[in-house]
Amino acid sequence: MLLQAISNFFSTYHSKQTFWLGYSGGLDSRVLLALCARYHQMTPIQLKVIHIHHGLHPHADVWALHCADICKHYNFDFIEHAIQIKLHPGDSLEEIAREERYSVFANYMADGDVLLTAHQQDDQAETVLLQLLRGAGLKGLAAMPLVTTFSRGFHARPLLDFPRVTLQHYAEQYQLKWIDDPSNEDHRFMRNYIRQEILPRLKQRWPKATHLLARSAAHCAEAQVLLEDMSKTIRVKTAGSQVNTLSVAKLLHLDQAKQRLVLRTWLSKLACLMPDQKKLTSICQTVLLAKHDRMPCVRWHNVELRRFRDDLYLVPQLLPHDTQQVLDWDMTKPLSMPGLGMLTAVLNKGNGLRVDIKRVSVRFRCGGEAYHLGKRGKQYLKNLFQEWGVPPWERNRIPLIFVGEQLAMVLGYYLADDFAVKQDEMGYEIGFVTGELQINLKS
Repeated sequence: MLLQAISNFFSTYHSKQTFWLGYSGGLDSRVLLALCARYHQMTPIQLKVIHIHHGLHPHADVWALHCADICKHYNFDFIEHAIQIKLHPGDSLEEIAREERYSVFANYMADGDVLLTAHQQDDQAETVLLQLLRGAGLKGLAAMPLVTTFSRGFHARPLLDFPRVTLQHYAEQYQLKWIDDPSNEDHRFMRNYIRQEILPRLKQRWPKATHLLARSAAHCAEAQVLLEDMSKTIRVKTAGSQVNTLSVAKLLHLDQAKQRLVLRTWLSKLACLMPDQKKLTSICQTVLLAKHDRMPCVRWHNVELRRFRDDLYLVPQLLPHDTQQVLDWDMTKPLSMPGLGMLTAVLNKGNGLRVDIKRVSVRFRCGGEAYHLGKRGKQYLKNLFQEWGVPPWERNRIPLIFVGEQLAMVLGYYLADDFAVKQDEMGYEIGFVTGELQINLKS
């Protein structure tokens, strides 16, 4: 039964793909490794095994050697990767260790590769209970999918439909040796407490508890897919005037449940950690309902949700920088600007500054600046930024490019004719590499 499931799984993937097996040496991953080895005897696969050495237990070195010996027996490539876990006040060891592991896995994978982990049905049931106790919605209660996109490829859990007892019987039948990590008995960790105390009691009363909880997760996952499809349609209709923004006016035409749905899917699309319910309520009640001339801001984790005019923006929390600084720039080399990003200049036909301009200075708006803009005459930079619709939090962070004491470029918004390259000539096209400002270069 287990071997058939593994065979069915591998038959759905191309033989040229590389499979990376996350191998702790515990019962579940030991069974998965054995099953992969049996399948490999029938149909060769390219499989590499990764063992994460956490260094958290005195026997961690012995466990790593054990895992290496098992893989040598199967003639599978084995990689031992050591990590150092640094905890800050309030951090969860479970969560930080998990994040570190998956970061390592992601870095090894190439395009189309598949990460294999040995999560099984009991793990799924534990995840559902954990998410329930966290007050999760449909997406959380959907728990772990059988296959999902991950890094540059996929993450697969081919044993997810089987309870732990089935894997235990298989291991005993084939006399497999595995590692028993004593930290799994530590009830300070929430998952361990659910595994050792809660699930056994549920199974006494409902013998099929893990199966039923996993089935509920599947129903939630199906409903979540339908909800996301509906949300995509609504999100397109509520798009703002700028890229990756939402329109406040369009959102206010929706009821609050749909507002929250669109906000969640929009934030998810931008790869943002979800705000808690309190923050989400604050966004709906204070940001969306603020007067048009207000610029409210809600912060969580390392991001800020801001409003300017009718648009909602999601930006990283902005680092401080010195607006008084003047940076000399040789445009043949990138210019690093701490707290802002990096300026680059590449030769391009018909775009940017003239090639005879080798050095420029980079400055920033401090307030009160006025410049002569060709036929428009003297213009205050503050008024120009308002005219161009530049969000206020970006205005003193946009590079101003000077040739001598003359303003040649407001990056992304203005290029003086006197310094612009002719259409049929090569020029320096300037780019701004930053995770903070989303500038569409118009030069």
